[in-house]
Parts: sequence; structure tokens; C-alpha cells
Amino acid sequence: MVLGKIFGRGKNGKPEKTKGDGGPDGGLSYDQAKSVAGGEEKIARVELASREDVRPEILYYLAEDQSPDVRREIARNPQTPRQADKMLAADIDDEVRCVLASKIGRLIPGLSDRKSKKL
Repeated sequence: MVLGKIFGRGKNGKPEKTKGDGGPDGGLSYDQAKSVAGGEEKIARVELASREDVRPEILYYLAEDQSPDVRREIARNPQTPRQADKMLAADIDDEVRCVLASKIGRLIPGLSDRKSKKL
């Protein structure tokens, strides 16, 4: 994984202990995620966008990424804030909108009537 290389994962895939480590589970810190989100490496941004342990404001920021690949992962991510989903519903890329529609479709069967109407 690209993020593992960037943030010092060992050969066994477990995080190496470094100052500023995101936590005992090896998750990214907010500052690390922010750095990747604003970075030039598209593959790292795509991987970040697919993670479910990323803070909502980072996912929202990535919803405006120049790369449709990043925006597709944001559209697919169940942790993406609804404000970002709303923005992605009008995305210029057809596939981003299709991925978002698929995610919404998976959510609908479990919704109550009240929540379904709100959606």
C-alpha cells in the first residue's frame, strides 16, 4: 500500500512506531491524512479516499479533488459526509454519479419510511 510506504509500515504490514503515529491501531493521524489529501500523489489520495477511518472533513475536501478516481472512491465510501455526497451528485463525471447512486441504493432497504423520505 502506498500509504504504508509513506507512513512507515514495516515489512509485515504493521505500523512502525513513530512520533505522530495515528494511534495504536496504526491508523493515520489527522495531520498525516491532511498531508496526503493535499499532496500530489494521486494513488495515495485514492487510497486515502477509500479508507473508512478518515475524518469527515478530509473526505469532504477530497470530494472536490481534480481526479475522478479520487472522487469515485469518495462516492463509494460509506463514511463520506452527506454534504459531500450531495456535491458528488452533480459531479461532471458520469461514473462518480453512478457509484454514488449505487451506494445510496444499498442504503435504502434498511431505512425507515421517515428516513427514506428524507433521503
